[in-house]
Amino acid sequence: MKFGGHALGATLHCVQAGPPEEEWMTHIKEVEELAKWVVQPQSPTKPTPPILGMMLFTFPQDIQQWTHWPQNSPGYKYPNPQDHEWQRTIIRGMYGLQEDALSAAESAP
Repeated sequence: MKFGGHALGATLHCVQAGPPEEEWMTHIKEVEELAKWVVQPQSPTKPTPPILGMMLFTFPQDIQQWTHWPQNSPGYKYPNPQDHEWQRTIIRGMYGLQEDALSAAESAP
């Protein structure tokens, strides 16, 4: 079955990490809302069926050195334990994982 030219469940939504001052980036709050929306079932208020997933465009940009404003602030240089905020937000929104579950998954061998 096709929906809008794509097989149902075969669509990805792409977001881009970046500083909130840049309008062409996807703001972290929008990422959070979209991650929850894509997995919702089809309904009268959401004609689109659940989406296959979300893609973080330019994964290397998902670091505080890039996404914090002003960029390259000394306390936010790579590596930083708060890096990958967009990735964590997508996972948390789509799968409902709590921060402790994310931490456990990241530290697993």
